[in-house]
Formats: sequence, structure tokens, C-alpha cells
Amino acid sequence: MGAGRAAASLEALTGEYFTMLVPEVSIYSAEEFEENSVYGQDNRSIMLHVGGDLNGFTSMVFSIESAKRLLSNVLDEEPEEEDLDLLVESALMELGNVVVGAIVGVFANALELNLEFSTPTLLEGSIGDLVSSGAIGKNPQIIVAKIKFIDSVGTTKGYFVTVFDLASMGVVIPSLDTFLKKQGLI
Repeated sequence: MGAGRAAASLEALTGEYFTMLVPEVSIYSAEEFEENSVYGQDNRSIMLHVGGDLNGFTSMVFSIESAKRLLSNVLDEEPEEEDLDLLVESALMELGNVVVGAIVGVFANALELNLEFSTPTLLEGSIGDLVSSGAIGKNPQIIVAKIKFIDSVGTTKGYFVTVFDLASMGVVIPSLDTFLKKQGLI
């Protein structure tokens, strides 16, 4: 559901046709995540801190090439090869904010969670640096969704990374069980 809403939001933002394939989702401990291929890559990430019923952050993570590809649709021009300028960074943050908001909004509504978000922050470098910084506390749980956006030109790959402290997972799991029971899935 979140993927569909994210694709619709991208269409509204860009005027281009977008679809988003159903993400492949995995949950990791901090130690397991260090072995994940996205951990050490040089990326552009749009991060939002999450508060309320959960404590952590959520982030859209793209390789530099993937970020430029998505932005070329938003800006109707190819971004420069050099570092992204302020206009492009601003567009990337808005793009991430729209997509993250769509995905997390569906998640929060389905699980009946009260969530609050910060304004987006653009990060350069490895998402592993942020995870290992201790900003979320010890033993965070990391949810990684491999995502693929398909538009009229081709496919753009990225990651949706959510990091919650261990106490937050104690809220998510019972809420997920309740949701799945209401849907008749368990």
C-alpha cells in the first residue's frame, strides 16, 4: 500500500508515470546490518527522525547515480556530474520527504501508531555511519526495504531504511500482530 501511495506521490510531483514494485523487506540487528551491501556505500540519504510511539529515524537511500536519475525527472534536466548543488539537494529532500511520508504514513495508519516526524535532512556518505553513531541507542533494529521505481525511461533502485530502538520494536510487533489478525492473515 505504501509503495502505491509513494508512486502516486511521485507522479503528482513530477508529472511522469511512476510505479514502485513491492519492496523486498529484511530486519537486521546492528551487527547483521554491517554485513549488508548498503551499509558502506557512498549514498545520498534523506533522513527524518521519528518520535511518538516509536523512536528512531527513517531514510530513503540512493546511490549518487540513482539520486541523479530520479532528480532528472523532478527537475526536467540532468543534474551536473559534480556534487549536487543547493537546488538539486532541495529537490532531493522534497522527493525523499514525499516518498518517506507516503510509506510511513500507510505503515502508521495500518498499525494505528501515533508518529511525529522532523523536517528532512540530506546526508552524504554511508548510512552505516549514522547507524553506528549510537544516535538511536544500543542494539537498534534496522528494517531495510529494497525499492525499485519504474518510470517511462527505466528503473531506479534504492533503499528505504528504518532504524528503531529495541523498545520501539516492542510496540511494532504487537501492532503488526493485531493488524494481521484483522486482515485474516494469521
